[in-house]
Amino acid sequence: MAKTVIISFFLFFMANFSIAQEEWKLEMEERNIKVYSKSVAGSNFKKFRATTIANVGHNAVAGQLQDVNSHPDVFGSVEKAELKEGSTKMRYKIFSKLDLPWPLTNRCMLLDNLIALENDTNKIIINIGCIDGSQYVSDGYMEVADCSGQWILESLAENKSKLEYEFFLDLGGNAPAGLVNRIFPNEHMKTLDAVIRRASHPEYANFVLE
Repeated sequence: MAKTVIISFFLFFMANFSIAQEEWKLEMEERNIKVYSKSVAGSNFKKFRATTIANVGHNAVAGQLQDVNSHPDVFGSVEKAELKEGSTKMRYKIFSKLDLPWPLTNRCMLLDNLIALENDTNKIIINIGCIDGSQYVSDGYMEVADCSGQWILESLAENKSKLEYEFFLDLGGNAPAGLVNRIFPNEHMKTLDAVIRRASHPEYANFVLE
């Protein structure tokens, strides 16, 4: 019995170790945007990363990401987003409602966004984590099971930036992971493209993180 337990533990450890060592896989490339995927230990849902170099300032992108009123226009499934109490420029919480296709139940999530400035590398790093938002859940919605992500916004020159958007979303419930994994590469591409176009609007030109 003890031998069986040890073998089972070893196989489980090796399976998760191999996932942790897995390289990012290129899923698609269009309009100078590359989208990669990677397996996540303990989940059937993959995480995705979209990267590009764009003619937009990295501060402008950071400003657009904090403009929750624009989120339904740039994040495909988001029907509404709102900043929650206690939010600041350097740490802000966003409660988002996701409009999902039938027969999936609509989802919601509370995202904790923490900003780090790397002045020596001209980078703005936004780390994203899911936190308990059960107090905000309304009828017809359920919280996602898990999520995490990151934005890396690197200034290359005036109005030119290298952008990287990484996100993992486990919808939980009755969501089919295989279908979600097939859809998400295109969704990531559309999101990054939409963020760039929206961040180019004059309203974000003077946004600065300090």
